[in-house]
Amino acid sequence: MKYKIMMGNDLHHHLLEGYHQKESSHLFQITREQYVADLDAKTHGIANPSVMNKPFWMFQVGPDGVSAYDARTTFGNAEDPLADSEDPVWCFTRFGATRTKLPDGRTVCIGGEHEDWFDPDFCIYNVAQCADRMEFVDVVVFDTPQKSDPPPLLTPQCIKIYGYPLDVFPPTDFHTSTYFADPTTGKEFIFIIGGFGYTGQASRDRTDIYRLDLSDFSIHREETSGAGPAGGTKEHKAELLNEHEQPAIKITTKEVREYVIKKRGNESTTTQEGKESISLANGEESTATGKAEEPKPTEEDEGSSMATRKGKELVTTEESKVFTLRLHDMRWI
Repeated sequence: MKYKIMMGNDLHHHLLEGYHQKESSHLFQITREQYVADLDAKTHGIANPSVMNKPFWMFQVGPDGVSAYDARTTFGNAEDPLADSEDPVWCFTRFGATRTKLPDGRTVCIGGEHEDWFDPDFCIYNVAQCADRMEFVDVVVFDTPQKSDPPPLLTPQCIKIYGYPLDVFPPTDFHTSTYFADPTTGKEFIFIIGGFGYTGQASRDRTDIYRLDLSDFSIHREETSGAGPAGGTKEHKAELLNEHEQPAIKITTKEVREYVIKKRGNESTTTQEGKESISLANGEESTATGKAEEPKPTEEDEGSSMATRKGKELVTTEESKVFTLRLHDMRWI
């Protein structure tokens, strides 16, 4: 039996603009057996890169792709979505990914995550796709649609999916991807900077730099020198500078600090481990943390706002820092 599902994902459809999509749906249809064979989202490449154009993955990237949960209930058991597998199901509905438009029209999509940690389909990807081609790391690549009337037909040949061993390219989200064409060699690259990754992953404590070679989609980790960002870097901005003379990438990081101000009175102030106690000019005391996550409410907080709770006030500040990475010698300056 063949399955076909329409997906209301505006971003996904935007990536496929320029193609005839409805007419191509039958080219991406799959069987339940193909779904079961390829559903595992944590399948990694064994080479650098591995082409991973699995039928179910191609369906997910194609015009009828769906969320992981919808795939479970459509191809599997709607009454028991976890019957086939309790592991995350591969999908192309992600956040924290990057999508880079190349000069030749291709789009390269790198990494990203699906759902949050408590969801059975939570997954951070290390695949690259390319479409025509789009490419993700999990790199997915989409080919460039040729302008014509009527538009060209979207086919599986327009899409390539690349996977990588974990020691070559780890799961990556909330990174930046910067296209660079070397003026001396003509070679084209995407520099992948920072990222969040899973708890305990090295990217939580350091800012990694990876170079994606667009000639063969191999990925290589770059060693850097100089005074770069301290610790991990995520949700930052990146900008290519001096493209033709001493090219460099400038990144701007944003550190969010939260201060919980507790008014003096019967309530005492406790400084937790990893937090900094600050005395304020008005005689109040605050506890500061570098975490960007929203504080979890306690029972006594129910029904009250995050900004003010029973004599407590939450103040959030942002601090930006700028770092520049010189590309010819990979030095932070």
